[in-house]
Amino acid sequence: MLHVTSLSGEKYAVPAEDHGDARALKAYFSRTHGFPPRFQQRLLLDGNELDDSTGLAASMELTLLLLPLSRTQPDELYAAIDEGSDAQVETLLKIPQDPNQANEDSRLPLHVASAAGNVDIVQMLLEARANTNSANPVGCTALMWACRTDYADVGRLLLEAGADVDLVDIDGYTALMRASAEGHASVVKLLLEARASTNTVSENGCPALMFASARGRPEVTRLLLEAQADPNFITKKGLRGYTSLMKASGAGHTQVVQFLLAGRADPNLVGNVGLTALIQAAGQGRVEVVRLLLEARADANISDESGSTALDDAKDHREVVALLEPHVERRPGNTREPSATGSSCQVS
Repeated sequence: MLHVTSLSGEKYAVPAEDHGDARALKAYFSRTHGFPPRFQQRLLLDGNELDDSTGLAASMELTLLLLPLSRTQPDELYAAIDEGSDAQVETLLKIPQDPNQANEDSRLPLHVASAAGNVDIVQMLLEARANTNSANPVGCTALMWACRTDYADVGRLLLEAGADVDLVDIDGYTALMRASAEGHASVVKLLLEARASTNTVSENGCPALMFASARGRPEVTRLLLEAQADPNFITKKGLRGYTSLMKASGAGHTQVVQFLLAGRADPNLVGNVGLTALIQAAGQGRVEVVRLLLEARADANISDESGSTALDDAKDHREVVALLEPHVERRPGNTREPSATGSSCQVS
């Protein structure tokens, strides 16, 4: 048996054959006895520190030291992370520099490494017990940084380490909303597998599906619909009230519109001021989208609160007018300028 004595006098007998080197023994103490991570442990043999790679033998009589965290070199740690220097990061963590100390810019080490997609450094910081759910002053977490920059491997590590998939930032955005808006399908898939909520809404009232639809992200739209995102959710905030289909239709995102219609989006839902997906598409001259909506039985006779229909809004778009005319009831109409499609569902 390998014998280890702490400075407080506690003695531990450990089978040497179960732990090949000093690093493995430190991991054992951290895992089994609740000791700090290996970066804060020192194993001494006859007063000399053992390197992590030193092999162990049953005849050894070791002394275990536990070091408090240091807060003296945060800038050096950030510089090493920015440079992607795994070796220097490990050296600093062995000081042991606090992995949860923010710098003067309120940046956290795990945030910087996650945003850069550096898997090895993220693993080291997590091993050093960096807090996965710590947020910067605007509420952004390491998982949000990894997801908005499309680093699925880092996102997976953070989730496995206990990162909360549904935390929101100061604007009410979740990691799923960020990834959906950017069209990062692999990250969205990862978050959905981690059971991220698809129907949480941001401060401006929009769920992830609406961000994906407004930005024209067909693959993400498909993934969200398969995960039971509500295609008929209407925004409650703001003056207009939109659905994902209205957003995609007004912007001319044909493939997104196809996915939404296949996912049972209702083409005849009406927003707060009477807007429909068809009115949005017609006013912007989206010929193919208008065709898809009509094939899905969009009602061309619905008028908005000013009395204008899709045909009225399409007056400057001949191809759209030609598509709509067979579907409208003739009546005296008041016309107006094409309706705006200004979106409040934008991720900054």
